[in-house]
Amino acid sequence: MSKINLVCLGLFGIVSSGLLTAQIQTSGQVAAGQTSLSSSFNPLQSAGLPDLVTQNQPLPRQPTVSAGEYASQKSIATSRVPVRTPAPPVISYTNGVTTYFPDTRVTPLMPAPTISWEAPQPVPALDPPDPDIAVGPEDVLLVENSNIALYTKAGQLINRTQFSQWFSAQLPVACPGGAASCQFSNPSVRYDQLHGRFLLSVTALRGVGAARQSYFLLAVSNSATYAGGWKNWALDASLDGSTATQNWADFPQLGFDNQAVYVTANMFSAATGQIQYAKVRILKMAELYNPGTTTLTYQDIFNLQNADQTTVFSLQPPLSRGRPGFIPSAYGVLVNASNTANADSVTLWRIVNPVGANPVASRITVPGLWSYSFPAPASQLGSSVTLDTGDSRILKAVFRDGFLFIAQNVSHPDEPSTVMYSRIDTTIGKLTFQARWTNGNFFFPALDIPASLNSATIGFPNKLVAGTTTDATGAPAFPAIQEVKAGEGFYDNSNAGLARWGQYFGAAIDPQQGGLWVSGQYAKARPDGASHYGEWVSYFPWSTARQFGDVPADAFSFHYVNVAKMWNILSNCAPNLFCPTLPITRADMAVFVIRALYGNYFSINNIPYFTDVPTSHPSFAYIQKLRELGITAGCTATTFCPDALNTREQMAAFIVRGKLKDLQGDNFSFPPAAYFTDVPANTFFFPYVQKLRELGITTGCTTTQYCGTLPVTREQAAVFIVRAFLN
Repeated sequence: MSKINLVCLGLFGIVSSGLLTAQIQTSGQVAAGQTSLSSSFNPLQSAGLPDLVTQNQPLPRQPTVSAGEYASQKSIATSRVPVRTPAPPVISYTNGVTTYFPDTRVTPLMPAPTISWEAPQPVPALDPPDPDIAVGPEDVLLVENSNIALYTKAGQLINRTQFSQWFSAQLPVACPGGAASCQFSNPSVRYDQLHGRFLLSVTALRGVGAARQSYFLLAVSNSATYAGGWKNWALDASLDGSTATQNWADFPQLGFDNQAVYVTANMFSAATGQIQYAKVRILKMAELYNPGTTTLTYQDIFNLQNADQTTVFSLQPPLSRGRPGFIPSAYGVLVNASNTANADSVTLWRIVNPVGANPVASRITVPGLWSYSFPAPASQLGSSVTLDTGDSRILKAVFRDGFLFIAQNVSHPDEPSTVMYSRIDTTIGKLTFQARWTNGNFFFPALDIPASLNSATIGFPNKLVAGTTTDATGAPAFPAIQEVKAGEGFYDNSNAGLARWGQYFGAAIDPQQGGLWVSGQYAKARPDGASHYGEWVSYFPWSTARQFGDVPADAFSFHYVNVAKMWNILSNCAPNLFCPTLPITRADMAVFVIRALYGNYFSINNIPYFTDVPTSHPSFAYIQKLRELGITAGCTATTFCPDALNTREQMAAFIVRGKLKDLQGDNFSFPPAAYFTDVPANTFFFPYVQKLRELGITTGCTTTQYCGTLPVTREQAAVFIVRAFLN
């Protein structure tokens, strides 16, 4: 088969095999396992169970180094001493050569939220709440250390379900002594925007000492909505593959790419209580997302080593955003920070063949970071008690278009309690950019990367949200959420002058509207003299610069057209013009979909599939790729009809296949009740239009109609494409 390469994007470069051969080393042990412990669950149809948390209970922090080493590293940086003339907090940046601030060139998000609300904690609850967030087309899901809550995007609480109720069918195995014998904590929630599924993971921990055991409790939604039902699984965390150990799991983290779901954890010895190693459990999406799966298989990779021969702890799997075809599906990505003082590197892991029988963990050490150690405790207004800021583990990771964005707690010589953001080009294993908060106390950063920050942009989003005890002037303040919600009182629940504050905040891109949702905790007012956590949710809309003279800022398609232009998916129709109402052809559609999936770099068969699309056709390569992916079979057995106008119903099929063909073919689920009166259930395009609506990519041409036979205009194509593949 003859292959061609269309365009090598200079920003990313072609990976030099010699460079990577010198950097990459393999590490870790691999073992296969499986579970059949599953059940169906619908939180809106389940009877309530009694609250198992009888009082607010504090959750301990499990250190990944010895107590002596933890204390030694924490003592390197002294808590920040307030100054008489504080400077306002700012974000400083470095490209590895020059440090500068602020970065006013990069503004992919609006400076202030347009939606904010209090997310009331249930009483009693587990402390700290550690709220994490995921957002779908319609739903905002907020998890904390005892429950999951469903909100509308306007902040209305619809449902709250305890984990003991959610996973009640798994309790006989995970918690044989009953729900009261288990502690449910360390929740993570994600929305897989490509496939339209929510993912939820929770740890069930029972017993003490040598009898301690743990399970990964994992749930996946049946659709893009909370109300569409879920499938729950229980996985014995102590197993390495199918081999029993005396270890239990802490700090589980949840991530995904286009083919696999990754659950990572730190494994502790039940006998000694000491950290043993980090583990990643790799689950095949094709099994996990299939409601008919009865046995879920997995691969464990564990006992990984850094290049300096220290044991890897706190592996972080990223959320995958944007163009799924850009990076070859032959490997997944993980990352971890160093546990040693004054480190200047992180370890990047490529999981080669992650859904195959023999995945391999390949290690690349990424040097050149600002030197970092464990952060100092954070001082707070009104109290001598400081807040525990934890260690330097990576708390958030986002993978977009070959770049890995990470966020972690650190100390620097001039900033004892701060957060650091790093951007790594995974194609060459190189640090390309860093940012940090300065002039204050900062901890537990939240991060996600909107499509309005494209791969050619230098920098980070202009909203890097974190916890803080510093106000807008740089003066000490009550524990708060930076640029989101001010604290109302100090927090002093402590036995030794150091208050357990939390472990992470949440951040998520809106798959429909493109902006950033954040969740976090702050110190509530103290009318009864006691310390209380509050939780807050805010939404920052995306922001883009005008790209075309004929698409005004008040157009419904404004941001979508600008983003599509930024990613080189849609181009001008004339100098400075977009021609938003001009209909697109089937050839145009092929170009848009393939660019959204792959950019302009991919291989194809040079022998034409269609008689009306010769190699000389300007869209030949894109149409060839569309056919190779199974997204189209043509308008007839031998022709593609490239110049025919592309209808809205055809667009539905092209987009849904582009998103789901790899994983589910045409056997995807869709709501059986028709959304639109003009798309009856007996038509060929019904499943595709239903799925398009469920995924939030369209709301129709009216509230009741889809207008499937009308041609797609260029601005409509921008909305479809950006929502489907870039948000």
